[in-house]
Amino acid sequence: MSRLGAFPTSILGTAAAAVVAFAVALTGVAWLAVRATQEATTGATRVQAEFAEHVLSDGAAIALQNNYRLSHDRIRAGTGRAAAELDRQLDGSDSRLSQALGLALRDDGDPTQAQPAARVRAAYPAYIAVRERTIQRAGPNGETEADRRAMRRVHDELEAALSSFATTRFSRARDHLQDLRDTGHWRSVALTGALLFGIAGLLTVVLLIRRVATRVREYAVFSGSVADGNLGIRLQPRGRDELAGLADSLNAMVEELSSAAEQRNQVRADNRAYRASQDAFSDAMQVTATEHEAYGLLKLHIERWVPESDVLVLGRNAATDQLEAGAGVPGRSTLADALHGAQPRACLAVRLARTHESAADPPPLLECELCRASAAESTCVPLLVSGEVIGSVLVEHARLLHPDERRRVVDSAAQAGPTLANLRNLALAEARAATDSLTGLPNRRAVQETLARMTAQAGRTLSPMAVLLLDLDHFKQINDTYGHDQGDAVLAAVGDVLGRSLRTSDFVGRNGGEEFIVLLPDTSATGALDAAEKLREAVGRLTLPGIDRPVTASIGAAIYPYTATDLESLLRLADRALYSAKAGGRNRVELAEAPAGASTDE
Repeated sequence: MSRLGAFPTSILGTAAAAVVAFAVALTGVAWLAVRATQEATTGATRVQAEFAEHVLSDGAAIALQNNYRLSHDRIRAGTGRAAAELDRQLDGSDSRLSQALGLALRDDGDPTQAQPAARVRAAYPAYIAVRERTIQRAGPNGETEADRRAMRRVHDELEAALSSFATTRFSRARDHLQDLRDTGHWRSVALTGALLFGIAGLLTVVLLIRRVATRVREYAVFSGSVADGNLGIRLQPRGRDELAGLADSLNAMVEELSSAAEQRNQVRADNRAYRASQDAFSDAMQVTATEHEAYGLLKLHIERWVPESDVLVLGRNAATDQLEAGAGVPGRSTLADALHGAQPRACLAVRLARTHESAADPPPLLECELCRASAAESTCVPLLVSGEVIGSVLVEHARLLHPDERRRVVDSAAQAGPTLANLRNLALAEARAATDSLTGLPNRRAVQETLARMTAQAGRTLSPMAVLLLDLDHFKQINDTYGHDQGDAVLAAVGDVLGRSLRTSDFVGRNGGEEFIVLLPDTSATGALDAAEKLREAVGRLTLPGIDRPVTASIGAAIYPYTATDLESLLRLADRALYSAKAGGRNRVELAEAPAGASTDE
């Protein structure tokens, strides 16, 4: 402040004198400029009018040329129809020529134009008269040489008159323009002197304010550019005064704005990429056909976007109420033993219905039984659908998750939940539709589908397959004697015995009523009879409370493809063998006869 206020009087005096000088010069310049403008306007108006009149004269000359050309075409017209059309065109041309001459010859009060205008007015009727006379005399061969010369003569006279009229106009305009130049010369000299005087005063003011005004303007432009979003520009501080300090402050502010803008742009780009990847994941989830496929897709998606991670998707089995690995336990994971027979409450994410992190700060009060078995840090997100927890997504990671990675895990689990729930419900519905509610074995529909599939498999592999039809003996008497509830208990017990007495690859289902069917792949006649006897003995050993009579079964066996090569015949022959066992005394096994020449022991 001391530097700025050191010479206030001299600055104000110099500024006042410069302003007075500039005001005087500005007044003189203004007076001269007004006078010069008035004279220039008047002169320019006159010149403009004269040039416009010259243009009108040129327009009249052009109209004359067109009229002259049409006149010759009319004279040479070979047919009446062509002559009529050319007469119509000639009438229009006459109208345009007359109008153009009227505009060009209008009286502007200039005596120098009277004689050229009179010449044009005299030549025009002569031209029209000669042309009409020539058209009337023209025969089939056109005009004569005399007519042609007469037409050319009157045309040239009219054209010469127009040219003389236009030349006079142009000459007068050139004279007026020269007068305008001469008049403006001395005013330019005077105006230059006044301007120089004013400039001297103005320069004095400029010298005082240049260092401030120029830089303020520069700062204003800079601020406007920054406001428009241009954050790449910077001010160049000059000197060591307050404006230089302001420039440094503005540059620092723009640096911060630029950094913030780059961060916002990066966040927007990351969000767009994030939404695109999540949308692609959601679309892929919508087309998965099974829970296993959906589990695998969820696992792959998270492992792709969370580096150095192992993902385990846990599903809640509705039948056993246990947690099961939906897509297999990762190879590096130590969770396989902990998952064996694990209850849903063993997972804190499932129990609490919220995300559980083993590396949370502060550490969680409750320790997860599953996460405890993992050597790595883990994040577990529940799979929630309408408030119900259907499983969880357990992510093992060697480092702490970035917030964006954690967000992706949570969002992916939320997106996958409804799809997994729908697939689980669909699988349960399909299982129930294919399961006998009393015995828990596949029902007749599932039997038919499995029988067709296993028969086709045996045909492709050229291996035998045994079909056993098992029917309980005197089952109606059990129902009549002990009641249907006890009969249902017998069916359930037999179903349980059959399921526990077979190999993993074998199939057993309830065929309807008290009849069961057993499919034994890769089994010959000897193996089928052995298996049938074991099943018959297992059924015979059944004892049920409230039933004091033995439960026995008769079994009919048939071997594909030795007994029959088609499914319908195979079942019919197995049923016939079952009937034979019934007829033979029940509680026995009968093998359907093979066609002649076929061996059933292969």
